Amino acid sequence: CAIIFPSRRAHLHFNHYLSEIIQEPLWSPKYTTINDFFAGFSPLQVADPLLLNYTLYEEYRKIRNSAESFSQFYYWGNMLLGDFDDIDKYLIDPDQLFSNLKDLKDIEKKLDYLSKEQLDAIRQYWNVFNTEKLNAYQEFFIGIWELLASIYHSFRQTLVSQNLAYSGMISRIVTEGLKKGTISEFNDKVYAFIGFNALNKCEENLFQYLHNQDKALFYWDYDEYYTNNPHHE
Repeated sequence: CAIIFPSRRAHLHFNHYLSEIIQEPLWSPKYTTINDFFAGFSPLQVADPLLLNYTLYEEYRKIRNSAESFSQFYYWGNMLLGDFDDIDKYLIDPDQLFSNLKDLKDIEKKLDYLSKEQLDAIRQYWNVFNTEKLNAYQEFFIGIWELLASIYHSFRQTLVSQNLAYSGMISRIVTEGLKKGTISEFNDKVYAFIGFNALNKCEENLFQYLHNQDKALFYWDYDEYYTNNPHHE
């Protein structure tokens, strides 16, 4: 049995409660986090955040032909790393996401998988950029936005060439491998996923795959006040 938690801290508490109910010595189960579980199916290594940020900076500077210093880029680079991580964990098409802001209607068609609320939020945000009358800052923002897909792809290619990755990138690669059938060996008899609630798309795909193989147990972090209430959304 392998037990997968959302974070490393959880297995310390699990061990504590396990020790209170056992009556004799036993082998401890395998513990891992969901990010480490994904990483176990990839030859790539998760890089240090500072190295990721600097690698991203190098790609940004090369593509944008920018003389910006690393210290100037660092804060924004961390935000961009978080965005790229989310893009991969939610299996979003970066080329669609980073489309030309001036063509909002075309973007809405491409993002038709989003809910009405999500589309309204994007529409409200993008309407700030009135294409008839842009100030210098807005022009600067749009100029960077239209380069982000190229930066995303170039950044990932550079990481792969160095045998490195960020966690969302590994999750996406493993998820795509499950769909293609290139990843299929799960050596433990059962995998218990404990303490999860809101799943990203990569987690959904992995959980469904193991569920279909009769290899998964799920102990959700859901509030019974909501889940046992038939009138709650």
